[in-house]
Amino acid sequence: MSKTVTIRMDENAYSLLKIAAEGSHRPISNFIEWAAISYLRSDLYVDDSEMEEIAKYSTDLKKGLEQAKKRKYKIVK
Repeated sequence: MSKTVTIRMDENAYSLLKIAAEGSHRPISNFIEWAAISYLRSDLYVDDSEMEEIAKYSTDLKKGLEQAKKRKYKIVK
């Protein structure tokens, strides 16, 4: 079910959105929805390949933390 949201913005922001929406052949409301969802997907979520890389380092970090707790480490100068 669609929801209605009211936002307040200055004239410059509105002008930029209007130009961008026209360039995308979308109504402003649809462009704002599309832009927000695109931002959330690209900047706030980790894709599968990034998650695999994080998982690799996560194992090493856990191992390093355990070694630090047991004081099994060397300080390198």
